[in-house]
Amino acid sequence: MSNEKLRAGVIGCGLGSYHGYAYANAPEFELVAVCDLKPDVLDTFFERSKITRGSVHEYNDYRAMLEKENLDVSVSQHRTIITPTRSVMRRTPASRGFSAKNR
Repeated sequence: MSNEKLRAGVIGCGLGSYHGYAYANAPEFELVAVCDLKPDVLDTFFERSKITRGSVHEYNDYRAMLEKENLDVSVSQHRTIITPTRSVMRRTPASRGFSAKNR
């Protein structure tokens, strides 16, 4: 197994703060980006997750985050995304040996 960390991102930083904390503290992952539409939710994310602000990239458009960050895994905790991209946000490269399914 590779020692390379998986690049992770969180979309929807309200409930996503718990995922952010987990990714930031798991040795297999590197949390590289977070996304939320509301700046105050991002503020709360950093408080709850105990992640230092500035240590990860911040976005307000999940499409830009997915395009720029080359993520291996992402989690969406945003309840109002009403697009067929839910599966795209959960997709991981097959070259990593795993995949994700729609819910």
